[in-house]
Amino acid sequence: MSKIFYQYPVTLPENRPFIEDVLNQLMLTVEDGFPTRGMTKENRTARINEIRVVAGNILHSLYLAYHSFPRAKNTVVIPLETGHYKNIAGISFSIVKRIFNSLVELNWIWVKKGSELSGKATQVKAINDLAASFEQTGLVWAKQVPKPHKELVYLKNFSNPQGKNKKERGKSKSIEFVEDDFVFSCRENLYAFNSFITQHCISISLDDSEIGSLKNNKDKESGDMGRDAFVDLSSIQLRRVFSRGSFSKGGRFYGGWWQSIPSSLRSKLLIDGNRTIEVDYSSMALSCLLGLLGEKVGLDLDKDLYDIGLPDWCGSNDPRRKVVKRFINSFLNDDSGSFRLTKDELQIISMSKAELRTLVAAKYPEVEMHYRSGIGLNLQFIDSKIAEKVMLKMMQRNVVVLPVHDSFIVRLGMHHLLKEVMFESFYEVIGNPPRMTTESAVKVHSGDPSEGIVTVSDTKDSLFNRSQMDNYLGSWSSWSHGKNNY
Repeated sequence: MSKIFYQYPVTLPENRPFIEDVLNQLMLTVEDGFPTRGMTKENRTARINEIRVVAGNILHSLYLAYHSFPRAKNTVVIPLETGHYKNIAGISFSIVKRIFNSLVELNWIWVKKGSELSGKATQVKAINDLAASFEQTGLVWAKQVPKPHKELVYLKNFSNPQGKNKKERGKSKSIEFVEDDFVFSCRENLYAFNSFITQHCISISLDDSEIGSLKNNKDKESGDMGRDAFVDLSSIQLRRVFSRGSFSKGGRFYGGWWQSIPSSLRSKLLIDGNRTIEVDYSSMALSCLLGLLGEKVGLDLDKDLYDIGLPDWCGSNDPRRKVVKRFINSFLNDDSGSFRLTKDELQIISMSKAELRTLVAAKYPEVEMHYRSGIGLNLQFIDSKIAEKVMLKMMQRNVVVLPVHDSFIVRLGMHHLLKEVMFESFYEVIGNPPRMTTESAVKVHSGDPSEGIVTVSDTKDSLFNRSQMDNYLGSWSSWSHGKNNY
């Protein structure tokens, strides 16, 4: 995984003292032979301070990449094209180039050079003395500066929106838009949420050996085959992305590292050192569609919406349920007619795609009527409105909630509150009560909010066994108690 250095979160110098020593060393090299001709003392000082800010951010990005998992995949992108920084405030090509050359001179970075012609930017990662310094520091939590409002809402569309298929449409890219009251509200709400979550520690209950083997951790049960886990603990701030050039399509929240790991690992998430529980809206897209069309699907909450009349149906444990679920959701999102079931899925369902479509159409003519309409993106906008309500309501109660599109993760013991908020938010938007399921690696016994909570002191040795995660949680604990002592 590679990100441009300025895409990593910004932290103030006082919140990252572990960077200051190497930054001072780097600046000695940067300032050696620094051109002073024609510059006043004040201008030279201002220029050096400007370079120091960018250098600090580059070093911090190298540090975060070094301590992401698995390490073999993590590089930082440093574009070395003169025009790249034209519209990026506070960063110029000359400054970046000077810092890059100093890092090379110190032999602190491994470099894989890119070129403007190839379309690939230069990638780097920490080596030698810089890597040794990062290793000695260990994995440390640092308070992030909330991302500016302009980086929180994106509107995307295909290069050729009128194309008939994926190839003709080309890649999806961000497009310009005019801000209105809705966009302003989206940005304000998300800025408040990011400001809140940056005060908390989101970690994972894995010891060093488990972290080291993340690259081999495939999630067979959830279908995440061929997908390795990747954990960058600094990626906690969210952004909202709308699709197809419309603010009524998409709108889901992205950017949290917990969203991209296999679902089998999400049960190991910790919020401020507390074990967690995940509550999921069941049959979300189908519930939204039927509810918006006036169907009172919520009146019988024990009814499985994916039961389309297959013989010997076993409910949530039926292996065919995942195939039916994927078929319906993909059918609603497919606007080109290109969706296909895999051979394995067809074998599980024991029928052809056409036969399955006939059964679904008989059960839900509302689904069939939206064939190739692409209504799925409109339904995503609906579930994003619900998600925003859940996030803000929980934040108002001072409870961290981690969104995973149509499911939410909270510290164990807060799931009853979360369910109430999810019910309320869904009903406000859809007008029907929702279906919900609860998943956790820890058995829930009662509604006592204190039950199952693991305090910071309880996690020492028992959960982490003096691991990198222990160091990470401990540094957050020091900050949260006002010590700021790493």
